[in-house]
Amino acid sequence: MSYPEHLLQNLPQCLTMQEIRNPYIVIEEFFSCYDLSDARRCLDKWFRSAFAEKSRLGKKESLNLLSLQEQLIRLLETAQLLNDDSANDEKALQLTADDTTLMNTALYYNPRRNSLAWECFPRYLSRTEYANPYIVFEKCLGQLDLTGWRQFLKDLFYAATYDTQINEAVTEDDLYYTCKCLFKLVEACHLIKVREIDPGVSPEPAAPGPAGPTISKEELQPVAEDLKAA
Repeated sequence: MSYPEHLLQNLPQCLTMQEIRNPYIVIEEFFSCYDLSDARRCLDKWFRSAFAEKSRLGKKESLNLLSLQEQLIRLLETAQLLNDDSANDEKALQLTADDTTLMNTALYYNPRRNSLAWECFPRYLSRTEYANPYIVFEKCLGQLDLTGWRQFLKDLFYAATYDTQINEAVTEDDLYYTCKCLFKLVEACHLIKVREIDPGVSPEPAAPGPAGPTISKEELQPVAEDLKAA
């Protein structure tokens, strides 16, 4: 039985069978390669170079960008698989605008080397998306299907690495929102990693401050007497 070509193109092409059965492996792998702050920084540099008249990227940066492009495609394919899960709404947090739980670091941060809680706080998600990051998958795939995302990332890479105007390389109408979707995708996947893949990691205790001078009992005695007199 033959299937329409466009349907086959919207199936995962970069995932193994194990990853298709358990898409969370892809999210974990992405953040073993990138910290959230690093991923946002790379995306920002990519977009700035793509919108510039001349490429701002060297050869090494272009190769790194190619690797990021491949990783993002894998995340998008993962998003499509997870978007079909009917249990996603059950995982949403019940938050209000003035809920102090919003700033609970355990909801968006797991301590790791060279990473601070502030660097892991989402910058591009709405409160609703923060409560239920799976909503982002639906929005990303509503903006473009997998075939469209593959072509968009390919064109964006060309615009960033060659001296080409982005409107000559990319045919997408709403460039700003399409680029923003990639930031949302990465931040949503990071929240899922923190809350579902490796939850329960308590923040590392703060390093003790420098010890003050030692005070003897004889030196404390006059202070105690003054307090009693007061």
